[in-house]
Amino acid sequence: MPSSSLLLSVATLAISTLVSPSSASSVFRRAGASYQLVESWQGESFFDYFDFFTETDPTHGFVTYLDQSSAESSGLVNVTSSGSVYLGVDHTTVLQDNGPGRNSVRISSKKYYEQGLFIADIQHMPGSICGVWPALWTVGKDWPQDGELDIIEGVNQQQVDEIVAHTGGECTLTNTGMTGQVTASDCSLQGGTSGCTANAGPGSYGNSFNENQGGVYAIEWTSDFIKIWIFPRSSIPESITSGNPDVSTFGTPVFRLEDSCKVSEQFLSQQFIIDTTFCGDWAGGVFLNSGCPLSNPNDATQSCVNYVASNPSAFTEAYWEINYIKVYQNTTGQASSSVAVPSSSSVVPASESTPAPVATSSVPGDPPSGSTLPSPADTPGATVPSATTELVVLTTTICPESLATSTTLVGGSSVAPIALSVVESPSPESPAPEISTPNAPGPAPTSPGFSAASPLSSTLAISPSPSVTPVIPSGASPAPSSFVPVESSYLAPPASSTVSGSSYLPPGASSAFPLATGAANKASFGMPGVIGAVAIALLV
Repeated sequence: MPSSSLLLSVATLAISTLVSPSSASSVFRRAGASYQLVESWQGESFFDYFDFFTETDPTHGFVTYLDQSSAESSGLVNVTSSGSVYLGVDHTTVLQDNGPGRNSVRISSKKYYEQGLFIADIQHMPGSICGVWPALWTVGKDWPQDGELDIIEGVNQQQVDEIVAHTGGECTLTNTGMTGQVTASDCSLQGGTSGCTANAGPGSYGNSFNENQGGVYAIEWTSDFIKIWIFPRSSIPESITSGNPDVSTFGTPVFRLEDSCKVSEQFLSQQFIIDTTFCGDWAGGVFLNSGCPLSNPNDATQSCVNYVASNPSAFTEAYWEINYIKVYQNTTGQASSSVAVPSSSSVVPASESTPAPVATSSVPGDPPSGSTLPSPADTPGATVPSATTELVVLTTTICPESLATSTTLVGGSSVAPIALSVVESPSPESPAPEISTPNAPGPAPTSPGFSAASPLSSTLAISPSPSVTPVIPSGASPAPSSFVPVESSYLAPPASSTVSGSSYLPPGASSAFPLATGAANKASFGMPGVIGAVAIALLV
């Protein structure tokens, strides 16, 4: 017979869960995420996911960005015999310092992404070369309000990656829970245009990264946090190489933005950009202090331009070689999908009908990605379950063959109904809706019942027209750390650098636990059932 103290402990736990449902909700968030591959950018199909940017460089670099056809014919882009993708620069032509800049490429993803796990296997990045400024970064459509994340970035002879975040509102980066060292903590525009910055450590950028045969960058973005890991080639987790990434085995991230930043509000749909520019606001601005050749001691930027124009052979190593970039979606209840549109048929037992979004892709052949039903608290006119509503878990499955969506309900409500959407499979009598992708710039629209700040928002991935680029206000460009102050700790290369081994944490809680859904993400239980069970147990 169980002891009375044990029964009282169980009763106390049950009652405390009812009193503090937010605590129960956090248990589900900590349970871990299970990710499913939805896109793989690699090989011959890599460039199907990107547009080539050909406008004037917003960072004022000494560069000419080529279109895809010109870049291919010039040998600046190609797919290697091993299947990796090469993105290079012109390294044979001597230029006039007052003429067009050196040929290069800048590519932007055709879609915008919101939350998920993104893994980039990079064999080689542009080396630590005077005048070079490469970056792999993301930016929202409305800069800086939608946020910017500079994942890989550096200039001149730098050997260490500077990971930078830019936000429109209040957001602070701290050293808590990460191995990188914070060199600037204020991410907001109010704190300046340089953003919040973390030193990623030895072996994370340029020559030091390439000497280790490259490695993997992993970015996990949820409604609560953004984390980044960097793994040298010899330390890539087995779950990544096997194609089934398990973030619980990744160890402590090098970058973590969470505690002092409302990520769901500061980072909305993001476009991926990969580029290599020369000189410009940052590389040119710190050229005098970077150990690079000076032709004009009174003008750092002009010295940079002179060097880049007259030394083409210096840039043979200024190239990206990318094995793949993979996009994974969280399948435990919080989806990261592309453009979502409402279905043509839905049945909703609530005061107002809310269609379930069906995710589609703007690139032919993309695997379909899932979407999560909105919380009824965010749905206009929907009935919000009371505090005694039982936990309801919704599982949405998309069939690749037909894009049909089925919804499974587990559990139920003892008091108030929860809004559910049941989507029928397309048929000749009831065909699937036609998808249209808006081209107008501005904030990406949300599906009915969704809030851009909600942790249950679907991913907003809008394919812009090739001519549509983020609005660039004068003096504040949406570009990778365009305005890093001169006192940056990376003006000159370090004396030496070594690669420290990665440490791994044991696997965390099982990812089998579903994310709690319902009004305001609160998990609650039937009060009468709990009280009755406790009373019977105490009598026994």
